[in-house]
Amino acid sequence: MATPSLARGSSSLDALARRKGLTFGIATSHLELANPQLTRLLAANASITLARNEMKWKRIEKVEGQRDYSRARVVADFAAENRLALRGHNVVWNMDVFLPPWLVKIGQGPPAEARKAVARHMWHHGHRLAKAFPEVGSWDVVNEAINPFSGKLRNSVLTRLFGEGFFDLSFQIMRLKSPDTQLVYNDVVDWRESSMHRTALLRTVEGALKRSVPIDAIGIQSHLGPNLGKPIDVAAWSSFLEDLSDFGLPVLLTELDCDDRNLGRFDQTKRNSILADEVRRYLDVTLDNRNVSEVISWMSLDFDMRQFWHGKQRPKWIPEKQNFVGGVFDGNLQRTPVHHAIEAAFRSAPER
Repeated sequence: MATPSLARGSSSLDALARRKGLTFGIATSHLELANPQLTRLLAANASITLARNEMKWKRIEKVEGQRDYSRARVVADFAAENRLALRGHNVVWNMDVFLPPWLVKIGQGPPAEARKAVARHMWHHGHRLAKAFPEVGSWDVVNEAINPFSGKLRNSVLTRLFGEGFFDLSFQIMRLKSPDTQLVYNDVVDWRESSMHRTALLRTVEGALKRSVPIDAIGIQSHLGPNLGKPIDVAAWSSFLEDLSDFGLPVLLTELDCDDRNLGRFDQTKRNSILADEVRRYLDVTLDNRNVSEVISWMSLDFDMRQFWHGKQRPKWIPEKQNFVGGVFDGNLQRTPVHHAIEAAFRSAPER
């Protein structure tokens, strides 16, 4: 393996971001952190990290009452050892498939009893998360509440029992249990031509703020791959960011990545160029809004999609032999075109 390009000091991505009043982070996992070279590389380039999956309720409490923090603790300890800020992702994900199956089953009981039982588990979950990870400075409290294709709240055990009140309950729990932590609503809203999801998010957040729901920031996931090559609306995206600014809430780009699932007809060199251009264009437009304060790369590494789906059910939209590229470092721990695109966007971004 090649020697990793440890971009320390003034050339690190986080250092470039901080010159413009931004902060930069990289998400990781307990498996990645078993690689000491990659661990050093992440610490050299970021001031924020988070676990992609290890803190999710379904991963922590697979069996009711049996909570396992060991894998999440690997990421938390990495952050502490390297003086990185730690984000928590996430408290509740508004989709049955990403909630513990036992919780969904409880929610299928008589409505009054189910509401009481699920609310009790939500309180317990929030309390235990806050106690287990007091160092978390920012929690994604509610993740993906809105169906992007209908503009309505997703149909989940939470919305079936509480309606939009699940939003209120989730944030109120975390405000009480983790009072000094930034509380974030995180969603996958994007810059494609359709405004349905953006309009729904604005409406949902505005309503929650009017109900005094303690939202401190908005997280925009920024997964660019699914819409790569599809029509976008730059003017509408800029207007959306201005509307978020009017709420007085900072915007965080919480899960920036761009895979090449839609570019199989191009060779790797061409795909890399398209990915980099998309990331650069997206960041140039988005960072032009000074209310955007943080950028987090969701993928530290490119990886082999065939290996990733081995033994698992591969979604039909992912080509069988397609690799997943779009991380900031490649398999040899060298900077990728996406890394260079982020670097260039930081250099040209306006100061905050």
